[in-house]
Amino acid sequence: MICILLVIPTNVQAQMFSIGDTEERTVRPPGLYSMIGISLDFAEFSFEGSGLSDRDRLDFTDNVLNFKFEVPGLDINIGLGGSVTGMSDNSYVNLRGLLYNNFNIKRSSSFRIGIPLQISTDFTRVNSDFTDFEFEQTSFSIGSGISSALRLNDRLQITGRFTPNVGFSASRGAFFGGTLYSMQGILRFVIDDFFGNNGLAIGYDFDFRDYDVDDDRFDNRYIGHGITIGYIF
Repeated sequence: MICILLVIPTNVQAQMFSIGDTEERTVRPPGLYSMIGISLDFAEFSFEGSGLSDRDRLDFTDNVLNFKFEVPGLDINIGLGGSVTGMSDNSYVNLRGLLYNNFNIKRSSSFRIGIPLQISTDFTRVNSDFTDFEFEQTSFSIGSGISSALRLNDRLQITGRFTPNVGFSASRGAFFGGTLYSMQGILRFVIDDFFGNNGLAIGYDFDFRDYDVDDDRFDNRYIGHGITIGYIF
């Protein structure tokens, strides 16, 4: 009987200790997250040059679907437009890879503001069912701007980045090129621990590209405003 009384308190004490010894959750630093996401862009592609008939122009105002992969220092975007996204006559493809490094101006446990230096490569193709003429450009750009991140509490943060860029754009199989002026902007509202230990991102994307090519038939402008939803890991 004495042995039983000695054993019972020992077991209870051990059980209570194991319950209290839970693993502490690591708070994600502001702006440092990885995301797989998708966005729907309300996009406009407009001809800005000369030398094309109305039949050969590739203008459209339609929806574009973007698949996104973002980790600190790297963004990859695949944009697609066609009958699935509501385009009746045109098709659109954009592939973009972006490398960047943030030089922090101010940094703390809950706030960061910095200057991103970035390089990017971009491939864009647009064609139409009504003409054999197509727009196809490959570009290389560099840019810089401003980035920031603010942690509101242990689970919520807001991040943003805006970068103007300038680069060289070339047509496939042609001995001419031109200049690409572009601006990209992102805004993310991140909710940590939304899916267990992983999070949810809801945001806005801005994409502006102005192609000024030696052959004026390829002078076009793209403007996209996108609503993004993503899985944070």
